[in-house]
Amino acid sequence: MKTNKFIQYLMLWMSLTVLFFHGCKNDDDTQPIPAAPTDLEAVTFTATSADLKWRDNSSNETGFRLERKDADSLNFKLIKDLPTQSTTFSDAQLNPGITYQYRIMAYNAVGESGYSNTLKITTLSVAPNKPLELKLKVISSSQIDLSWIDDAHNENGFKLERGVGSNPFEALVDLPKDSTAYQDKGLSPNTLYHYRILAYNNVGNSEYSNIASDTTINVDLKAPTDLTADSISANQINLTWQDNNDHETGFILERASNKSIVFLKIADLIENSTTYKDSEISPDTYYRYRIKTYNTSQESGYSETLIVKTDDVAPIAPTNLVATPSTIHVKLRWEDNSDNELGFIIERATGRDGEFIKLAAVNSNITSYLDDNLSIETEYIYRIHAYNTAGKSGFSDKIPATTFTFLFATSNASFSGRFSHTAAAFDDKLWVIGGIDAVSRKNDVWHSSDGETWVQATSSSAFSARFGHTTVVFDGKLWVIGGDIGTFPYKNDVWYSTDGVTWTEATSSAAFSGRRFHTTVVFHSKLWVIGGTVGTSANENDVWYSTDGVKWIEATTSTSFSARFRHATAVFNDKLWVIGGDDGARKNDVWYSADGVAWTEATASAPFSKRVHHTTPIFGSKLWVIGGLDGSYKNDVWFLP
Repeated sequence: MKTNKFIQYLMLWMSLTVLFFHGCKNDDDTQPIPAAPTDLEAVTFTATSADLKWRDNSSNETGFRLERKDADSLNFKLIKDLPTQSTTFSDAQLNPGITYQYRIMAYNAVGESGYSNTLKITTLSVAPNKPLELKLKVISSSQIDLSWIDDAHNENGFKLERGVGSNPFEALVDLPKDSTAYQDKGLSPNTLYHYRILAYNNVGNSEYSNIASDTTINVDLKAPTDLTADSISANQINLTWQDNNDHETGFILERASNKSIVFLKIADLIENSTTYKDSEISPDTYYRYRIKTYNTSQESGYSETLIVKTDDVAPIAPTNLVATPSTIHVKLRWEDNSDNELGFIIERATGRDGEFIKLAAVNSNITSYLDDNLSIETEYIYRIHAYNTAGKSGFSDKIPATTFTFLFATSNASFSGRFSHTAAAFDDKLWVIGGIDAVSRKNDVWHSSDGETWVQATSSSAFSARFGHTTVVFDGKLWVIGGDIGTFPYKNDVWYSTDGVTWTEATSSAAFSGRRFHTTVVFHSKLWVIGGTVGTSANENDVWYSTDGVKWIEATTSTSFSARFRHATAVFNDKLWVIGGDDGARKNDVWYSADGVAWTEATASAPFSKRVHHTTPIFGSKLWVIGGLDGSYKNDVWFLP
């Protein structure tokens, strides 16, 4: 029984809840869109306003939106958002004689009504406003230019009137609407003219503008003629001209340089002037001149344009000459103190008592020069001057520079004293390979990171023990080429290694003849083999090259230095160097070449002893000479900075 009553109470509570929430539903969900206004009409309208009214057909609008367009508009634009229950509006932002259209709608939160009927009205026309601020500008003896402000928007045109002297105004010209200027030509000289102007339309004429008066020029000014110039110096030009008037107030002189296309006034001269000295100018520069005259009412035209060039002056001497020597070249730098030089002449003397001779000529604005192909351990003296068509400057200070020579590193390296070994720079180390000491031929390998402390990498490499061979680094590998293994003919085999321990034979017989005491270097991405001996008393100065170590091409059969063996060759400062050797006698001469064919002697006698079987690696930006044989086995180390 109690259960049935509980169920009845629960159902009653649910029914009341549904009724409550249904009753609370937002009224906006059922509110209708307002009805469109009707009977839009103009109660009255004038030239600049219209009073509108309409019927409000709804009671639930939030407001009204009134829209308008004129004859020049394609679309209606909102001009006013009006409150609820509005039925009138006064539009006071209209122009005379213009057709306007209106329409209106009602709106609320639900939406917008349709538009009312479209109302079309045309405002009343009125005469235009008068023109303002009529002004005159006398142009010449026969022309006055007029200007004014058009303060109307409804004119059909303008009527311009003119009076001469004390005579009454007469019609001069009818001008189209929107005109604001007129040129009155064909006037009489020295004559007083008066002007006034009005605007007009179909309704009538505006009032007249102010009256503007002015007098034409008595006689037009004539331009000066016969403008001539005399270039007195690098900094002065004298000008003269013909004055063709007797009533000017003065002259305006203008100038432009070859660095500018714009004429600028440089002088304002008094009446009757016929000369001028222009001293604000630069040497070796083209200038253009022109001149005109003026008085209180006008300016003449310009004279013909005159072009004249100033003289040049000799340049200022360069200063702060600095000479930085190296092995076979000296780098020169200096300060350029002129802006008018054509170039610089560099002179050099050998030794402090030597005679200066012309070394080189460089272009203007250059401030450095590399003097190359010099002898080592030699003093040179330099000086420099600037020049142009006017002459030359004084010389700079004399600056000495002495090229470098070899320096001492160590007298006792860790490996045994030897000759006819090879050395190379590989993997940031100096390497010494093979050779012959007082006991036997060698195929051991040593390396050093500083040229003083040496470590043995291996006591026996894969190729046979030999001397008179060559070693280079090429294509990321160490290469061993040819040499003497104790039998004849000598070797022309080619070996390479990537670690200095494991070796691979590239070819057992290269195109060049078997030889020993030759040299091999890498130059311009090629392996080069130079000279050597191919038999008893048979020396070579031929040159061979290869791009892969297998195929070899003969570059030349005979270089300019003597045929030799037991020499050393290196690449340093982008040149091939051949140092010492034996051409029948031991040598300590030094030669270099930029192409492997043409050779220059740097020195006939280097500071180290005449020797053979030495090596010349490049390490730490230095050219090294290591060991060799000068009658005794050498383990000294020299270098060229």
